Amino acid sequence: MSFKDTFKAAEEQDEYWAELAILEFTSQLNRLMQEKNISKVELARLLGTSPAYVTKVFRGDANFTMRSMVKLSRVLGGRFTPSITTAKVEVPAPMGKLIPFPVVVYKTANNERLIANYGR
Repeated sequence: MSFKDTFKAAEEQDEYWAELAILEFTSQLNRLMQEKNISKVELARLLGTSPAYVTKVFRGDANFTMRSMVKLSRVLGGRFTPSITTAKVEVPAPMGKLIPFPVVVYKTANNERLIANYGR
């Protein structure tokens, strides 16, 4: 099985998308911490929890809930906003047919849009 086939198979699993969401969330938390010069120990203090919990958060081992994600975001001066995007963009093809064209849209820290194409 090629890497492309393995990657495609992984993308069909909910676990893949859950791990990607955790990675994106913790990356954004880390960015906020760096901007505000807040350490993991200080984050634990602000949350009223242990440094071990913060370690679990950044390893992706915490049991994330909407409430915990909101709390983590707010304590750093952020705002957690969940969003749902379409997994595929329909691209018009000749003769009026639609072709599924998988893409992923990311936003940078400057709110710029980056598009990664995973099309065939």
